[in-house]
Amino acid sequence: MPTKSRILSISKQISIKTLFFAMSVATSAVFAQGSSLSAVPESDSDTAGWSLRNGCVSTQRIRNVDVLDSKTAILELTGGKKLLMRFKNDCRNLKHDGFIYSSRTGQLCAKFDSIRVLRQGNTCMIESFEPYIEPNEDQNVSEE
Repeated sequence: MPTKSRILSISKQISIKTLFFAMSVATSAVFAQGSSLSAVPESDSDTAGWSLRNGCVSTQRIRNVDVLDSKTAILELTGGKKLLMRFKNDCRNLKHDGFIYSSRTGQLCAKFDSIRVLRQGNTCMIESFEPYIEPNEDQNVSEE
């Protein structure tokens, strides 16, 4: 049975940043209106600009999350870069309810970490992180 001091110690490990992150996800409503996701395949050395190393991203770099659907979200990082976060399976109610995560290492890692949907409590394994560049509106306009 955990002692009261142990419970308090564990609760202190949940940072304010984690709570802010959960609130920003819960309140964001981003609709992907027919635009295709544009992940840029890069080598490991090229992904350093996105702070992506060995499939992990530092939680200190995450500024906002836009949940697109039950399998994908876009992480907005400091410095203006974005990462496409894909989940291994369908993560029901993710967009509606938002999510939280807990990290002991200060990073989120693909194929290792998961997130928890707020209301439902279901967990969703992170499948991958990929550098993301938004489609240029000029590319969508056909030349006449």
